[in-house]
Amino acid sequence: MNLGAIPVRYAKALYKLASDKGEVDLVFTDIEFVLALFKQNHDLNQFILNPVYSKREKKNLLKTLLPEVNILVIKFLEYVVDKGREAFFERMVLEFRKIHYETEGFIEVKLTSAIPLRENQLEAIKEHVKSVFHRKPIIEAQIDETIIGGFLVMVGNRIYDHTVKTKLDNIKRSLTR
Repeated sequence: MNLGAIPVRYAKALYKLASDKGEVDLVFTDIEFVLALFKQNHDLNQFILNPVYSKREKKNLLKTLLPEVNILVIKFLEYVVDKGREAFFERMVLEFRKIHYETEGFIEVKLTSAIPLRENQLEAIKEHVKSVFHRKPIIEAQIDETIIGGFLVMVGNRIYDHTVKTKLDNIKRSLTR
């Protein structure tokens, strides 16, 4: 069995169920919340991944910890535990996100800058990405002081590098030839 196909199949199935019930946005929010909870809580993550604990113990813990989470997400998590696919959960969520973004016309954008950008700068970048890719950008911004100034935009496999560090490196390379 192709292990890479497992998360895709589970994500597609969950998306279809959520879509049929008209709860895609709610399921998306809740499943992202659960993933963040797993990432933030090392002990919880280790408990869920540990084969020593029974499926019943894992499902009971999930129900106890997640009383406000959509029932479809709870049932999905229970099914994942029943099938012993807990190790694939993060990839399932990433695949669900990918399906959701494609369906809704979103595109993920990773933006790195030396300092936090002003709102009007972010809007200009969003508008440019929207005009080039014809999709609504969802920007994940991060700060990296090593780029000195400017910004770096990653959209899919494309990189737009407008950093001072790269420009200085290019000048240095041209001078040392």
